[in-house]
Amino acid sequence: MDTNLDQQSVDHFGAQAHVWWDRDGRMKTLHDINPARLSFIERYQPLSGVRVLDIGCGGGILSQAMAEAGAQVTGIDLSPEVIEVARAHAASPHAQIDYQCVSAQAFIQSQPASFDLVTCMELLEHIPDPQAMIATAAKALKPSGWLCVSTLNHTLKAKVLAVWVAEYVLNLLPKGTHNPDQFIAPHQLAQWGRNAGLTLKAQAGLSYNP
Repeated sequence: MDTNLDQQSVDHFGAQAHVWWDRDGRMKTLHDINPARLSFIERYQPLSGVRVLDIGCGGGILSQAMAEAGAQVTGIDLSPEVIEVARAHAASPHAQIDYQCVSAQAFIQSQPASFDLVTCMELLEHIPDPQAMIATAAKALKPSGWLCVSTLNHTLKAKVLAVWVAEYVLNLLPKGTHNPDQFIAPHQLAQWGRNAGLTLKAQAGLSYNP
């Protein structure tokens, strides 16, 4: 059993599973920022023919985009509801993806050093021990592999925009999506990567203009 989870967050996102692919619904922001996420990844790791692990894949927005760009994608998540939605969407005329409802720790123990690219997007701010997740993700990488992470910055601006404005004023996100105390500063991520034996190659900021 994976202890690095917040069951309340898992249940929260599971409850949104039915609207995950509604591009004008509660997951609109994920759909809107996905092209920027994909562009950043492909700047450093072209996706055609590579093996990718998407940790915390949710309903598969990024997983599907990477698969359609030519990657062999495995998406894992702890919510059975979102995995069911991801599988149903991938069963339509899109690239085939291996979706599994399994923890990162359990999955990577069975397939260490197997992936050219590991992505962990908008997950770290929802779990108790994000540093441990970085270390776990690093174990999945081939020696020349890339880890790409996206999370919310630990700044007052991010807290105001991502919580108060996005959740309570504009209703862009379901209320209770984020706990600002769990936001992460870039220097923390960089240090956690170094602790896991990784080298920081690039970082970029992203802001959402509704």
